Amino acid sequence: MNEQKKIFHVISSFNRGGAEVLLTDLIQYRHLCNFNLFVLSNNGGPLLQKVEDADFQVAIHPRKGIDLKFIFYVRKYIKENRINIVHIHDIMNGWNILFACLLTNVKIVFTVHGWGRAKKKYLLIKFVDHVGYVSKALKDHINAGNPHKESILYNGIASKKFGNSDHSIRKEINIKEDSLLMGFVGNFNTVRDQLTVCKALKKLKENGIDFTFLFVGAAHIQELYDECITYCKEQGLLENVKFLGSRSDVPEILSSLDLFVYSSNHDTFGIAVVEAMISGTPVVVNDLNVFNEITDGGRYARLYKSKDESDLAEQIEYLIKNPDERKALGLKGKKWAEDNYSIEAHIDQLNDLYVEILKK
Repeated sequence: MNEQKKIFHVISSFNRGGAEVLLTDLIQYRHLCNFNLFVLSNNGGPLLQKVEDADFQVAIHPRKGIDLKFIFYVRKYIKENRINIVHIHDIMNGWNILFACLLTNVKIVFTVHGWGRAKKKYLLIKFVDHVGYVSKALKDHINAGNPHKESILYNGIASKKFGNSDHSIRKEINIKEDSLLMGFVGNFNTVRDQLTVCKALKKLKENGIDFTFLFVGAAHIQELYDECITYCKEQGLLENVKFLGSRSDVPEILSSLDLFVYSSNHDTFGIAVVEAMISGTPVVVNDLNVFNEITDGGRYARLYKSKDESDLAEQIEYLIKNPDERKALGLKGKKWAEDNYSIEAHIDQLNDLYVEILKK
């Protein structure tokens, strides 16, 4: 029997970002992998406890820029553990790994998770063995032009975390079980566009729609948060709209919603949207290329024109007034998300990808 290949993932931290959550879930579901998993992080973070609870040991080694101590540590680790592939998730670790793997047979995979510092990504991409993009939209945006060593490597969501609700959020905010509850999950920053949603909610109220809407997310940019609060106050929406801040019970909240509404200025994958879909909650989201992609052109969510609060209000109102269609949208969206964006689907992709890379 052939020995299982050894794959070494390297990440900056275990904070609550998309890449960090993905790797945490990968560790927890490693029994599905056709390879032995090793992980190195430059720092700890709040998700590290989940990793420890899964009885998995992460190597921790700090790094500052191009760091010779870090490079020598990684090179020694790779040799001692007979690593076959190093899978990196950020740029600066990438350059260090590149130097650590010089004159070895170790292959390097780089997953591109975000838009930031894209020009540096172009250069790093030329030197690694394979590049995975978390969406086709991101791949098209970067357009590195290496079709023979590129693939779409969608994020994977651990679906077991979602879909179970005790409706405690309804008790907390004191609304009835049969009252319409909608929500948005995302921090207040330049990526998200909560204000367009607030403007659409004003139109719903003017049309006589009774609802409660939850904004879940921290005020990373206070001015944007204050802008939404001020708008809702001036438009008489604060009886309907609740600002909950950062929460640790997002899966339960998503499963309690009758409708998930999202608006973004740009995105690389749309984790919040996929989490809502995988919860079985029907979704209304703006028509960015990436959201067209992950909803299959709007087959599994309702799309509206970006920045168009009137169109958003119309899409929401349509689903409110057609509850059977709304329920069906949630059910088929859940099936689509589980088939394409679950952690199991992601691991299947990794299993196939690593086999192909090691053949070359």
